[in-house]
Amino acid sequence: MVIGTLSANDVDAGDTHTYSLVDDAEGRFVLEGDRLKVAASNLLNYETDTTHTIAVRVTDSAGNTFDKNFTIIVTDINETPTIGSAIANQNASAKNAFSYTVPANTFADPDGDNLTYSATLANGSALPTWLSFNPSTRTFSGTPTNQDAGNIDIKVTATDGQGGNISDIFTLSITKVNSAPTVTNISITGNEDSNITFSAANFTPGFSDIDGDTIAKIKITGLPTNGILKLNGTPVSINQEINITNISQLTFTPAANFNGNTSFTWNATDGKTYAATNAVGNITVNNINDAPTVTNLSLTGNEDSNITFSTANFTSGFSDIDGDTIAKIKITELPTNGILQLNGTPVSINQEINITNISQLTFTPDANFNGTTSFTWNATDGKTYAATDAVGNITINKVNDAPTIAQFSVTTKQNTDIQFTAAKFTDNFSDIDADQLAKIKITGLPAYGTLKLNGAAVGLNQEINVANLNQLTFTPNTFFNGNTSFSWNASDGVAYAAASVKANIAVYYPDDRPGNTPVEAWNLGTLEGTRPVGDFVGATDPLDYYKFTLGSRSNFRVVLDDLTANADLQLIDSTGKTVLKFSANTGTNADIITTPLNAGQYYLLVKGNTDTSYNLELSSQAITGPAYYVSETGSDNNPGTFNKPFRTIQKAADLAQAGDTIYIREGTYREGDIRPKSDGAADKPITFTAYTNEDAVISGAEVITGWTKHNNQVYKAKMNWDLGEGNNQIFVNGKMMVEARWPNIPGDPTAITYTDNARSDSGSIDNYNAPANSQRIGTYLDGDLTQAAGFWNGAKINFTPGNNWYPQNGTIISSAPGKIDFDFTWRGPGEDYGYTPDKQDAYYIWGTLKALDAPREWYYDANTQELYFWSPNGDDPSNYVVEAKQRDRAFNLFGRSHVTLENLTVFGSRIHTNNKTNNLVIDGLEVLYGSHTQNIPYTLMSGGTPSIMIEGNNNIVRNSYVAYSAAGGIKVSSGTGNIVENNIVQNTAYAALNDAAIRGSGTNTQIIGNTAFNNGMAKVIDLYQMESGKALYNEVYNGGLQTSDGAGIFVFKTDGKRSEIAYNAVHDMLAPSDWSLRHYGMTGIYLDRSYNWDVHHNVIWNNSDGSIKLLPRLERLNDTSIQTRIYNNTATGHIWFRHNEGTMAGTEFKNNIFQRRNVECRYKTLHKKLHLCL
Repeated sequence: MVIGTLSANDVDAGDTHTYSLVDDAEGRFVLEGDRLKVAASNLLNYETDTTHTIAVRVTDSAGNTFDKNFTIIVTDINETPTIGSAIANQNASAKNAFSYTVPANTFADPDGDNLTYSATLANGSALPTWLSFNPSTRTFSGTPTNQDAGNIDIKVTATDGQGGNISDIFTLSITKVNSAPTVTNISITGNEDSNITFSAANFTPGFSDIDGDTIAKIKITGLPTNGILKLNGTPVSINQEINITNISQLTFTPAANFNGNTSFTWNATDGKTYAATNAVGNITVNNINDAPTVTNLSLTGNEDSNITFSTANFTSGFSDIDGDTIAKIKITELPTNGILQLNGTPVSINQEINITNISQLTFTPDANFNGTTSFTWNATDGKTYAATDAVGNITINKVNDAPTIAQFSVTTKQNTDIQFTAAKFTDNFSDIDADQLAKIKITGLPAYGTLKLNGAAVGLNQEINVANLNQLTFTPNTFFNGNTSFSWNASDGVAYAAASVKANIAVYYPDDRPGNTPVEAWNLGTLEGTRPVGDFVGATDPLDYYKFTLGSRSNFRVVLDDLTANADLQLIDSTGKTVLKFSANTGTNADIITTPLNAGQYYLLVKGNTDTSYNLELSSQAITGPAYYVSETGSDNNPGTFNKPFRTIQKAADLAQAGDTIYIREGTYREGDIRPKSDGAADKPITFTAYTNEDAVISGAEVITGWTKHNNQVYKAKMNWDLGEGNNQIFVNGKMMVEARWPNIPGDPTAITYTDNARSDSGSIDNYNAPANSQRIGTYLDGDLTQAAGFWNGAKINFTPGNNWYPQNGTIISSAPGKIDFDFTWRGPGEDYGYTPDKQDAYYIWGTLKALDAPREWYYDANTQELYFWSPNGDDPSNYVVEAKQRDRAFNLFGRSHVTLENLTVFGSRIHTNNKTNNLVIDGLEVLYGSHTQNIPYTLMSGGTPSIMIEGNNNIVRNSYVAYSAAGGIKVSSGTGNIVENNIVQNTAYAALNDAAIRGSGTNTQIIGNTAFNNGMAKVIDLYQMESGKALYNEVYNGGLQTSDGAGIFVFKTDGKRSEIAYNAVHDMLAPSDWSLRHYGMTGIYLDRSYNWDVHHNVIWNNSDGSIKLLPRLERLNDTSIQTRIYNNTATGHIWFRHNEGTMAGTEFKNNIFQRRNVECRYKTLHKKLHLCL
């Protein structure tokens, strides 16, 4: 390196100069001529010396010298780092962590600069991903895999930061290490009852080896269930190893008939190491249908009755090892002694029947057959029939056949008794079982005379043993002549005939004939009411004349009937010449003449050219004042006369004034809320009555038409009105049908009993500590609930929980086989949790089309306004008169006084009054199906709406027939001086509402001489809140058809104020009685916390909970004026009372006849003021 060139100034011009170093700074510098250079063997080091001093001597030509010192300043220039110690080669093992730190003395920097480090492969590319280098610590780290095995050259570079760097390369040798394989789950599929053979391909997909090794052998680490793994036919054991070359000898044999999933566990090795974790071998065994098996089944029915099959009859004899259900059956051989039918069509051999249609399969035994018969059948699971048929054994129980009877006729002269003989009845009695006549029953009494047995008048439904029939006589009324009859039935000692027949009695004049001319006419005298006569007319005697007199202007009606050949009828004036009216119907059709007639004498002529007997029935009805007439053929634009009648009753009611009578002609009047605009007066009532001896019906129903088939036996039609859920009502030919329900009821829906409903195996509530009147969820378990899960969801349930006191509604929120959950309003625990769902609770399900599965059932869809109906015989409902209730009230007599209703029929609607209705007379009415609902009021003491509601004062209901009400029959709810007398009330409270056949509240109310029976609620006559009233001479029976704990005559928490219960017959109160279930039956007369009553001269027998029950009053505990007197009663059941709360002070019990040792006190100590005089 040349530092510089020397020069010298000399005064001697022309001298030459030479240069030499006197001081070369320790050899660091040299001169070459005049150039100063750094010695080749020395490099200046700035880091040790930043300056150097040298001495230079210049010599001229004369040898003169001059020395001069120079300071050489060293400029710092960067020096490249150097390798201090080469990096040694390194070794690593696959799958083991590798770490190596480059020694600190590997690199040095002459300038003393700080070095930084980096690493790459020798070719400058990046390090492998598994290897990382930390430049701060000069450390290599990472874990190589077997795939990384081999040598790699790694270059480490040191950089001084001044642009100088140096690198060193070392070799990293990676040794391969074996990895354990891994195994994953595998799957294999085979068929039921068949071996599954494995192959290597089943296992290799579940084997993997990071080293790329292949599967060498497997190990069975867990054996499968439901079958056996075998190797070459030998069962495999746990942890048995199997070379991959032998896998084709590995099989799985599933257990017989097994299908589904099972599994084993396995492992595998690459020949060196097994996997760390086992895997699962999933085996799916496909269902291969097994043929089902069928076994013999048995059914039992009764002679002369169809047997209807159910699915359960066949499912009990069907089994399928696959768990399949029965899909259809095949009738492989037909039974004898009867016929199998499907939906009314005879079944043929090998006919298949879907299981869903089994309910349409019936067996009709031959008439009067009893004994055993059978058919053979098979069944399929939908794929295969059973290999062998089974037998359906049918046992037909012998059932006594009701006998048959025929009507007969007897004759006698006027004022002459008829003496009957046993032969007269036995000759008209036959019995297919060859049974003999045992007794007869008089089911209808004759008019115009008295039927007597041994001199005593015969009563309605009186039975007479055959041995006593010779003592039976008929005494006609004095001077009566004509035809009358009584109805009779007969029994073989087991059953009566299906229908009664008539015994016709002809009472004739001594001369035996009506006259052939008016002069010879048979004089019937003054006609009042109805008068029957009868005779013969024909070829030899073509004319019969009758004469009669009317004492006042009257509505007149005459019917010529019971003809065997054609005859005609004429009404002739008093001269016997002028025909006023005539009827000439053809054939044997009845001839009828109706007309108002003035007082006076008239003739009737019966004409016939062919011999025939006949009956002639004349009737009159005095017209007492102004009259209006109503007819189905009339018009409201008419004046309302007999010849031009009104069409509607309401039209006449709008015009009627005090003293007017509205005569309603025969027919059905579909009207409602009929209400006179005016009141009558004390001696001039407004009267609504049927025209003499005609049937006038006021109906709340409308006819349903336009039926189309829905499916199978179910038809549907539009019904564009809705009375609300549970309030619609359907009739066929005048009989109530059944709103679709489960369980089905085969009988009269107005006579439902506790046993007609389902009964729970157990019942519960979701929270027994919940407050009263809260919404709760109830649960019933019942093995008879076989429908699929969710089948009943959303349906309604009517149930009578706990003590079987009061029913109520709920809505089903969840259903499954054997179980339903429903929400309802809980009344609270009550006494002994009497309102809480429990075991043996009666219930039924309704409110869903799914329940429509039997004849007579119907369902109404309010959304589509469609009525679904299964007719009584499964045929088109158009073959019947189908009606649906549309109107609730026939008569609305709110605020009306002095109105009379008589001799009318009210159908499908009711009669209603209020507390301003006074002096109403209801006389001789039929009120049928007056009230209907399935909605149960929640309020404990509330009931439904009765057929006849009486409020106000001095109203009378008498001589009427009230039947078929979901609520009460006749209800006097308030007022003074009301009378209910001589009525028949039956089949009431069939919804089990808190109602009685007759309710007698109010002051001075009289309930006298009525017959009441078949009440669903456990009370028949209810005297709640009666004051100073009477219940006398009533016959009461068959109460509590559905509920328990009441009485035939029941009084609850009432101060009777000397009311009287006397001379009543109370019997056969057969309400459910089971004290283990807290169902307390029904007694005869029950004063439940009531007082100030006189109970005497009653006859009480055959009740499920004794004869008389008393509970102490809870008020007026110290009132000494209170008297309750019970005396002169005759009873066959026990007398029951308790006094542990309240008091029975003032109660007197004396001179009663009852069974010995049959007084029961619920607690041992008798009250000191309870007097028992036995």
